[in-house]
Amino acid sequence: MKLLLTGKMGIGKSTILNKAINKYNIKYGIFTKKSDKYLYAYLLNSNKKYIIGEKTLLGMSINYAGFELITYELKKITFPDFFVVDEIGFLEEKYVPYLNELERIIEESRNFIGIIRLFFHERYYFLKDLPIIEITEENRENIEL
Repeated sequence: MKLLLTGKMGIGKSTILNKAINKYNIKYGIFTKKSDKYLYAYLLNSNKKYIIGEKTLLGMSINYAGFELITYELKKITFPDFFVVDEIGFLEEKYVPYLNELERIIEESRNFIGIIRLFFHERYYFLKDLPIIEITEENRENIEL
């Protein structure tokens, strides 16, 4: 199984992904979390967070040092049975080495679930052919992975 989840912000994509993590006992993944000032990335089952973005007056700006560190951590992951990503947004496309590692891991993974912003899958050539499930208020209670 390799697929993407998309939908409006706050609709329940992460909740569905977390249920899959528990159901399949998934050990590998990458997550992003926003604070008032920063966007962090961290690996599943790790306490280490990397700043990959910073809020400015003009929006979110990329933190290359944080992307370099998280990319280094991704290089250590090879042929996972299952890999998850919550979520793939616009900052990621600005750091090609990160995208290269993400593409490699998705190709090597037997199973993959990724969360992506609405209409963003076309921006990433290695995601554009994956099946997409759009989560809505009407279907979110019935989605089971």
